[in-house]
Amino acid sequence: NKTPAQLKGVLKLGDIVMNDDNKSGKAGDGGHTDIFGGSFNSKGQAKFYTGGTGSGHNTSNAHYNARKILAIVRIKNYKVTTSVTGGVVTETKNYLAAQNAKITYKAASGKKLKSVTVDGKAVDIKKYPTAYTFSKIGANHTIKVVFA
Repeated sequence: NKTPAQLKGVLKLGDIVMNDDNKSGKAGDGGHTDIFGGSFNSKGQAKFYTGGTGSGHNTSNAHYNARKILAIVRIKNYKVTTSVTGGVVTETKNYLAAQNAKITYKAASGKKLKSVTVDGKAVDIKKYPTAYTFSKIGANHTIKVVFA
């Protein structure tokens, strides 16, 4: 029976939370089941993907953040760890299970793509000159990009 802000170190991207109706202390009429969006705004409010009106939008309004969370169901997350030499690459982050992760990369001025290594194995840079996509993630992954 804690608010999202009180669970800041506990909630993880994709957690399904059941919260009360802000009156009775139990789920029911007016209660919600929402998906935690993985971050908090500058006011300390959790961002949720909500299932109510405006379904699919990301919200952090006080209405949702005042509710007490009664249950959390955790969806598995996987990390895609990225590294780059001589350019920029999509940052390392977590993705929900079965989600696709498109990792983009770009050379610094005067550099050319030399290699892309995915989970320790070289991939054809002609096939993946600017991006690599992990499809339906079901494990942690690494990608290393080298420009020279």
